[in-house]
Amino acid sequence: MTITAAIITVSCAVLLLAAGYFFRSRRRRQRRQAQKVKPHRQTGKELPATLARRERPSLDSAELVTNVNQRRDLSPLLDRIAANGRFSTMLLSDDDGLPLACTSGSENLDRLAANSIRLVMTADRLSGEENPDTLSMMVRDTSGTTTLYRTFHVRGKKLFLTAVSNDLRLTSAALDPAIIKIEAVLTTIAG
Repeated sequence: MTITAAIITVSCAVLLLAAGYFFRSRRRRQRRQAQKVKPHRQTGKELPATLARRERPSLDSAELVTNVNQRRDLSPLLDRIAANGRFSTMLLSDDDGLPLACTSGSENLDRLAANSIRLVMTADRLSGEENPDTLSMMVRDTSGTTTLYRTFHVRGKKLFLTAVSNDLRLTSAALDPAIIKIEAVLTTIAG
């Protein structure tokens, strides 16, 4: 009996040691996994803030209040949109490439208007008759300058809004809220 009791005691001790070892290794593994998961949770929390920073120009332009009854010149509206969207230059031109309005202190307007016509003509050729029309294009050059081109229609006339910025987080939809404001003003002026 003593030998059997000794074997059982040793076996129990070995099992307890093994169980403690496995329990500790499991806890360590869980802690490592928790540490790996924790940065992803933080990224998940930061994601809405990152999206908000990226979409800030669009959100700021959407919040602009326009008084369409008193506005004959679009330059003050473009100045406000440019300030909210952090655009250095904005140009509104017609389908012939003629400037209709621009932000104060804008430079190289003829080049911007010509480039917008070229890009829109290229986009029209690429889309063809069967595909939907291209609404916006974004061009980023080697100096880090981003130029957004957006087409829209007011009373059947095709217009182009061009905006220049050094903000690399811009999206091709950043001008969409501004288009709504400009369309409202142009519709009121034309009416």
